[in-house]
Amino acid sequence: MGASFVNFHVRSEDRAAIAKALARISPVQALVASPRHGWTSFVDVSASSQDTQQLSRIARSLSKKVSTAVFAFLVHDSDVFHYQLFDRGRLVDRYQSLPERSHPASKAMRQKYAGRPESLLPWVRPGVTVEDLRTVLAGTAAYRFEEERAAAFAALFAIDAGLAGADFQDFDESDAEMLSVLSKSNPAARALQQAVRAQDIAAVRAALAQGASPNLAMDDGGGMPLLYTAMSPSNLELVKVLCEAGAKCEARRADGRIVDTHLALAVGCAAHSGRTEILDYLLTELAPPTALALADGLRDAVQCGSMELVQRLLRAGADVNSTGGVGALPLAHAVGRGHRVNSPRRAPTDWPQIVQALLDAGANVNGRQDDGMTPLMAAAAHHEPGFVRQLLALGADPDARLDSGVNALLLARAYGHRDIVDTLRPVTAVDPDPSPGSLWAAAAAGDLAEVESALAAGVSPNVVDSHEHVPLLFAARNNHYEVALRLLEAGADPNFSTKYNDLTALWFARLHGDGPLVELLVQATARGRKKRPAARR
Repeated sequence: MGASFVNFHVRSEDRAAIAKALARISPVQALVASPRHGWTSFVDVSASSQDTQQLSRIARSLSKKVSTAVFAFLVHDSDVFHYQLFDRGRLVDRYQSLPERSHPASKAMRQKYAGRPESLLPWVRPGVTVEDLRTVLAGTAAYRFEEERAAAFAALFAIDAGLAGADFQDFDESDAEMLSVLSKSNPAARALQQAVRAQDIAAVRAALAQGASPNLAMDDGGGMPLLYTAMSPSNLELVKVLCEAGAKCEARRADGRIVDTHLALAVGCAAHSGRTEILDYLLTELAPPTALALADGLRDAVQCGSMELVQRLLRAGADVNSTGGVGALPLAHAVGRGHRVNSPRRAPTDWPQIVQALLDAGANVNGRQDDGMTPLMAAAAHHEPGFVRQLLALGADPDARLDSGVNALLLARAYGHRDIVDTLRPVTAVDPDPSPGSLWAAAAAGDLAEVESALAAGVSPNVVDSHEHVPLLFAARNNHYEVALRLLEAGADPNFSTKYNDLTALWFARLHGDGPLVELLVQATARGRKKRPAARR
């Protein structure tokens, strides 16, 4: 997991006035830092849930109340840096570094979140130019992680770097440096949080009756909605009380898209506890779930390997071909066997039964996830020969490719699944032009001649696949010294690491304990310059 945080910065050193204004915004539970360099920074527990609507509401309201500029910073999983700037309640500028993170972004969406550097000049520190701002926002400087971009951006305004990378959970109310603020307009908020934590139904009802919002976040630093906390121990009565009071059943994430639903959480709780009361309540007694909520619920049911829950979601009307909030197809998950884990409360999953249920419900064998993957590619990559044969028999296209040129055959070859390669080769068209996928596959297979061919055709040695792997990682993982040497000679970055778990070629080589390859990569690493290659075809 990468870094995730939300913080706010007010162009004023009057902390008392800021705290007074915050106390009139509900719901707010904030910690306000001492002023520094003309700015007063604070963090808020509900904004920490990465709800951009709450972030905007707090920044806009405070900006209007104190008649000055307020920045809101958000970083999500080290992948996204997002800011909003309000001045006297008016939106001045907004920016997002990766608007297409969870789904394709239109030209209009990119322009909307591109940022307008010239509009920021009234608040920069002396000597900062529009070009300085443009350099940080446009990405011409190399930022491996988006918290680095956030820090560089904050520095242009003399905003404290530590506070620009902080979240509510990084502080404690007993911290002498921080001033604690709880909305005066909703004094029951803390009582409601404590009551939900204690699973005290009577106290929850009393706090709600006194005006506490059912959409508050917990005050434990995690920023999770109250309804999430109620679901975790499968407390149906508590869930009903909160829902009847108006608790929202969907959460909006960093890019503004609803990508996490309480219905999906209920599916996960039901799969691991064996209790389905909350799921049944959300499906049948509340307002009809949205199509997105149903799609995310079906995806999680498949991931958990629960045939019973899959059938419940299908009966409720879940679209078997929807990619939901995270861009994933249920069928692709099923043929890859979900998370490949089973709850200790359930018998081992009958994956062919789940796959068949999805197919019977109309799953498209040639459907694509938001990243371009098809069910056949997923089955090939996860070494599921039976599902590969089944999908081919049903008309799955073996020639379907990602933008990089990768198809199911190349994935199977790259991961060393020879039996699937033998199945796919006779039915897959020959690609006369080397593609990035052919370089990955050749590196994984140790085929030096094909590596040379792909490099000669102009394929970058640092091309990144959909799983954040480069050819050098494949070569190191499969212990191919000559291929690794050739890739390094061609300019492969020895310090490249996967985004989500930070694994390098040297790590893979040491896993195999091969002396010459380890020594080669140790020397190359010492000479290399740590960066993330730009090539991402």
